[in-house]
Amino acid sequence: GQDTEHRLHTLSRCQCLVSTCHIYKYTFIKEKMRWKDAQMYCRTNHTDLAILFNGPDEKRLRQSAGNMDEPEAWIGLYHRQPSTRQWHWSLPEEKFHEDDTRWDTDEPNDGGQQENFFCSTCKMCFSHEACSSVYSAGKQNCSIVHEEKKWREAQIHCREKNRDLISGIKQLEEFTVTESQKKKMWIGLFRDKWRWSSGNRFNFRNWESDQDETEGEKCASIQLTGLKKWKSADCQCLVSTCHNYKYTFIKEKMRWKDAQMYCRTNHTDLAILFNGPDEKRLRQSAGNMDEPEAWIGLYHHQPSTRQWHWSLPEEKFHEDDTRWDTDEPNGGGQQENCVIITRDKKWIDLKCDKKNEFVCCDETNVSFLFNL
Repeated sequence: GQDTEHRLHTLSRCQCLVSTCHIYKYTFIKEKMRWKDAQMYCRTNHTDLAILFNGPDEKRLRQSAGNMDEPEAWIGLYHRQPSTRQWHWSLPEEKFHEDDTRWDTDEPNDGGQQENFFCSTCKMCFSHEACSSVYSAGKQNCSIVHEEKKWREAQIHCREKNRDLISGIKQLEEFTVTESQKKKMWIGLFRDKWRWSSGNRFNFRNWESDQDETEGEKCASIQLTGLKKWKSADCQCLVSTCHNYKYTFIKEKMRWKDAQMYCRTNHTDLAILFNGPDEKRLRQSAGNMDEPEAWIGLYHHQPSTRQWHWSLPEEKFHEDDTRWDTDEPNGGGQQENCVIITRDKKWIDLKCDKKNEFVCCDETNVSFLFNL
């Protein structure tokens, strides 16, 4: 593999017309939801969260949005850990087939899972480094861009000129280079962990910047103002700027209901915890907890159904957000209806009239997001 930070010359080609059309109608839902809830809503009332096959799809999506004040919206692209990276061609119409590859010896070697772009290397067989031939009136219509760029910069450069990085083995093999043109160049082969909600293996991406795929679950949003690119965000966000909860540990022991009242009076509510950034911020604010446990804002008030709720009414509870300790929740004979967090950040259900220290939260940076 080649260092993806290298700035290399670029192989580009004109974008072909789509032979098989994917015409999607896009509908904007002006209700703030987390990505998973938005997906469920769309599958119930429409087909799915928005998928984008190519540039024209994205253009039609933006046209359907009109002059919206909201800065961004969910689309149906996501990745989870663990997840395998899949190779794609930059040109949306071109499908990647493993049988067609021409890897060099010991490639791809991943480079510590950091090498996600393919740099062609000139050898006796010129199939890798050749530029595609796109025929117009019997003439080749392609070019080698003699500017050194990173892969993402090269892709943006080509697309800004209504072209794309060369994509597909057939296109590569049809074009030849002169002896003086033999050098390392980027082609349109890349890989990532992102998947479409619909299950389609569409390869179109329009990221604002390279994506860090070492983190946990992420979902994609599309910017409707500014750079008008795609961004990755915590899937638990309800809004374009997430509910960035600030956590405060209260070193006074109270029953759960009294702790709830204290937090609602002096902060926002008892602590709400989702995956990712919330949990990280709580750890940072906790430091070394003096007590082994503290109340958070999770409870249920109907022991027979055991349906859990967050203290903050607007927040929906999702079972896949939980961090239950082993054999929890056990109910305690339907008597344990409130939840504490332990020093090692596990959850345990307890009787609500037990006195514990507790964690309050404050909402910051709230702005609305509408969902596709």
